[in-house]
Amino acid sequence: MRTRCMTVLMVVGCLASCAFGADDPPKIDVEMKIYDVHSLVNPVVDYPGPDLNLGASPVSAAPTAPMGNGVSPKVTVVPTVANIVDMLKSRVRPESWDPALGTSVEEMSGYLVIMQRPEVHALITQLLAAFSNTSQRQVVVKSLLIPAATIPDETFFDDAELNKAFDGNAAAAAVAAPRISCFNKQRVYVLSGTMVSVVRDLDVNGDSYDPVVTSQVDGFVLDVRPTVSYDSSVTELELRASFNTNLKRNPRTLGTPASSALRSVAALAQEESSSTTTKKENGHDEVTASSRRPAGQILNAQYLVGIDMDFPSVDSGNVRTELSIPTGKWVLAATLNNPDAKSPKKNMLLFVSSETIDTK
Repeated sequence: MRTRCMTVLMVVGCLASCAFGADDPPKIDVEMKIYDVHSLVNPVVDYPGPDLNLGASPVSAAPTAPMGNGVSPKVTVVPTVANIVDMLKSRVRPESWDPALGTSVEEMSGYLVIMQRPEVHALITQLLAAFSNTSQRQVVVKSLLIPAATIPDETFFDDAELNKAFDGNAAAAAVAAPRISCFNKQRVYVLSGTMVSVVRDLDVNGDSYDPVVTSQVDGFVLDVRPTVSYDSSVTELELRASFNTNLKRNPRTLGTPASSALRSVAALAQEESSSTTTKKENGHDEVTASSRRPAGQILNAQYLVGIDMDFPSVDSGNVRTELSIPTGKWVLAATLNNPDAKSPKKNMLLFVSSETIDTK
C-alpha cells in the first residue's frame, strides 16, 4: 500500500514537471478574494465657508463667494485604483505577484479581485484596513474667540491652563465657541451668527431695474481642513476664520422718492394729437393724416421713482494661517483687534484645538 502511494506521488510530480516545463516553477495554492476600495478612491466633498468681506464697492460687489479668495488652499490628493494596486505589489510580498505563480489583481468598478495565497491575503487586509482608518478618520476642531486686555506669552495651553488664564472658565469668556466634526483632510466650515439681507446691486435689463439681494453675516465663521498624523499625536490645520460685528445696512434712496415721483407724473399733460379724416363713397371714414405733439415735458416715471439701496458697514477681522496642534492642547492661533472701541479688552484671541473621534 505504501509503495502504491509513493508511485502515485511520483506520477503526480512527473505530470506537474511536464505541465510547467523543466525550468517553470510549480503553481502554488491561491484563492480569490474581493476587496471594496470605493471609500479609498472617492474624494470626500469639501464645504468651504462664505467670505465675510464686504468688498471695496458695496454697490457692485458680487454675492458671497467661497472663503479664501486671496489664499490658495492645498489640493488634497486622492489615490486612484492604480495607485492602490502599485502599493500592494510593492509593499506586500513583491516576489509573490509573478503571473507564473497564478497570482493576479484586477479592478472591477471600484473592487479589487485578487488571486493570492492566504497568508498574503491576510497582509493585504491589514494594509487596506490601516489605509482606510487613516483616510476616513473623523476629527473634531474646536475654537474659542475671547476678548482680552493682554496677549499671553505662551502659545500652547492645556484645558486647566487656558481656564486659569480667563478667570477659571475660558468658554464663558468667549464671544463665540464654534466646533465642527469632519473627515480627515476634508474642508468644512461652521457659522455662528445672524444672516442679514441687504440690497447690494441692481440688475439692469432695458427699462427694468431689479434689486440684487444678498446675505451678509454678522457673526463668526470658522473654515478648516485638518490633516491628522498617522499616530494621531498632531493635527496639521489649514485655518481660515472671519468675524463681523456691528453690521449696519445703512439704507439710502437713490433718486426721487416714489410718492413725489407719482405726483410729478400725474401733474404733467401727456400729449395733444390731431387728425384729418376723409369720407369715402362706401360711407366709411378713413384717416388720411395725423399729427402728435407733446403738450409739455414728458418724463419716464422710472427715472423719478427712488431706488432703495443698502451701503452696509461692519467691523471685521480675518485670519488665514496653518498651524500644528498637539493632541490635548489649545493653540493661540491668532490675535486680532477688538472692534469694540469702548471695551477695555483691546484684543480678540483665537484659540483652536483638535482631537480624533474613535469610531471603533
